[in-house]
Amino acid sequence: MKRISKAVLAALFACLMLLTLPVGVFADDEETLKAPDVRDHLPYYYYQMDEEDQSLYLILRKAVMSRQKKISLKATEFSEDFMDAAHAVMSCSDSLTFGYRGYSGMSYGYTSGGKYTPERYEITIEYWDWAMSKNNFIRAVNFVDDRVEAFVDTLDEDLNTRQKLVKAYDFVRKGTLYDLDYKYCHTAYGALVSGRSVCDGYAYAMQYICEELDIPCVIVAGDTDDSDIGHAWNKVKIGKNWYVIDATEANQVTELKNFSDKGFLFLADSEYTFSKEIDYEGIEEPKALDDEHSYYEMTGQSFSDYKSAVDYVASKTKGDFPLYVELQITDKLAFKKFANGDFFDSVEDAGGFKGKRSYNCSYWTWEDSGTVYMYFTK
Repeated sequence: MKRISKAVLAALFACLMLLTLPVGVFADDEETLKAPDVRDHLPYYYYQMDEEDQSLYLILRKAVMSRQKKISLKATEFSEDFMDAAHAVMSCSDSLTFGYRGYSGMSYGYTSGGKYTPERYEITIEYWDWAMSKNNFIRAVNFVDDRVEAFVDTLDEDLNTRQKLVKAYDFVRKGTLYDLDYKYCHTAYGALVSGRSVCDGYAYAMQYICEELDIPCVIVAGDTDDSDIGHAWNKVKIGKNWYVIDATEANQVTELKNFSDKGFLFLADSEYTFSKEIDYEGIEEPKALDDEHSYYEMTGQSFSDYKSAVDYVASKTKGDFPLYVELQITDKLAFKKFANGDFFDSVEDAGGFKGKRSYNCSYWTWEDSGTVYMYFTK
């Protein structure tokens, strides 16, 4: 007998969760409910696996959706490399297996001539403390399905992929409050049904909707450059290209009144430096190399050099105050030059603030995407 194990993911999304759902939403009982189809809402990465690994993933997924604690696999069916990849995908990019935490296992076999030969593996599935019972999980999925179907029914059939994604982004962002204390804040259920979630809940919700719309979508998880704080966002595919979407960060922007909430739509990886991406252990993450659909690119407010950004603000500040100006500086060196503090002198040298003896400017920067928000008053 030989022991194998797999550590659960670092507590990227973990927090102590103490609150429960409102009384009456769920109730554990003896009623037999039909579990979701194991092929419903399969993650994008499932389709990157070979046929054998897909079969094994479905076995593991069905067990998780049924809240099984143990499964037995023949040695010919099992691959530790697969389990590493399956664990990474199921932990961070499967919108329908919320509650799954990780696995450990034992192998059973025989030793002959000094060589150990496994015959079968007993896999123990681990769940987070907040994981729902089987029946409540099924109810939660039904609630999510109803919510998503109702949203999809509101979409005009003539909308293109980009327009559908904007609608989904607004639906998730406007309907969800960031709430780290909510028990199910790490799930699509928290975002779409309860309206209380954190970053991975927003991301799962976006992915769930995209899967319903047949739009390729993945969740990307990482941590910030200078700390271990976790974050999650999405990448979506329009045509042949992938783009970054972050509904969580967009919700923070809404605190800055009178500015756009579309600044975190359809970015390229180079424009989104919030987090270091986590390795999906052999699963190839799509790269977002294009930004033609980004809000600032489409509105002419995206600049790749310092002088163009200066000239844009100078042209805006010739008007009446109070004034709101926002733009995106995609070049990292140009953005650092802005942050050094000489930007407004450069704007004056370029003819800005004409006719104004004095002015005040409050500004906020979102270095993650190179976005700058400025509010000018007399």
